[in-house]
Amino acid sequence: VVHIPDIIVQPSLDVIQHEVNLAIMSIVKSSDRVQRWYPLLGHEGNTERSLLNSTMSVVEHKDIMKITSNLSSSIQISKGHVNDHLEMFTKYNYLWTMDKEEAMEKFLETNPILSDFKQEMDTYERLEEELMTE
Repeated sequence: VVHIPDIIVQPSLDVIQHEVNLAIMSIVKSSDRVQRWYPLLGHEGNTERSLLNSTMSVVEHKDIMKITSNLSSSIQISKGHVNDHLEMFTKYNYLWTMDKEEAMEKFLETNPILSDFKQEMDTYERLEEELMTE
């Protein structure tokens, strides 16, 4: 999104990170309702079992921890890439910060001839090509 004089990412990567974290927590918390049967410890031969919440075994599971870590780190890594990509376009910020009406008035004050219009159009076409290759 162009938010003069800057280009910004909306929603921000911080908001995306926060929402991903909330999604992870919601998924993990959904295991609160799942109960697991465990034999009572210290009672050899005892067939009695205990109901335990499975949240901790989900949270501490190595695959869950790995996926959570990968999701978080991938967004952090993306922040750098996105910022680098956005930085490439700061040299063009005059295109959206300049007053276009004022620029047109100044150009017309020079009493341009057809070739001047052509030259001005060529300039913007080259800019467009340059932007498309960035």
